Amino acid sequence: MSSGSGARYEGQDLSFWNKGDEGVLSRYGEEDIRCTVRK
Repeated sequence: MSSGSGARYEGQDLSFWNKGDEGVLSRYGEEDIRCTVRK
């Protein structure tokens, strides 16, 4: 699914959003995990 200037995937108990070199993994009921591409 497109989300503004990025992409978002949603499953039953998690979602992942990314834009450029950054992303966020969200598992419902837990703290978000933020990621960045290393070059």
